Amino acid sequence: MKKLILVRHGKYDTYGHLNNNGRNQIIKIIEKIKEFVDTKTSILVFSSPTDRTIESGDIISNFFGIKNE
Repeated sequence: MKKLILVRHGKYDTYGHLNNNGRNQIIKIIEKIKEFVDTKTSILVFSSPTDRTIESGDIISNFFGIKNE
């Protein structure tokens, strides 16, 4: 069964980059969603072109060992 999991970017600074709190938020959400992700099937991570969403997507992608699209 295919699943769609939507994740909002973490907290960010005035320049639009994730701050430490935002990075920690993404790590916490990974802990919550990893039980729903079957790494034996295809996993895709997409993010919009803003810095905070790319950075959030990169953290998630790195955890699962895949590319952020």
